[in-house]
Amino acid sequence: VQPENNSNELKYELSNSDDFFKNYVTDIYYKANMNIAKYMADNSGIDSSVIFINKALEIKPDSKEARQLLQKTEQSRSKSN
Repeated sequence: VQPENNSNELKYELSNSDDFFKNYVTDIYYKANMNIAKYMADNSGIDSSVIFINKALEIKPDSKEARQLLQKTEQSRSKSN
């Protein structure tokens, strides 16, 4: 994990190892991205919300929660247009 200078982005690299700490840290990054996405969706940051949902899906592509939030967010976006 490496923070970027002057960036709000969470930076990480996924490895192929399957150990406890890697899984723990990966889960933390998934939850952080989902929490930011939910906050942005609730506070009129639809475009930003989609970005963070997609980042969460990069970490856990099979996440039902993230896919549902993406669908809900996309519906909100189409209603506001």
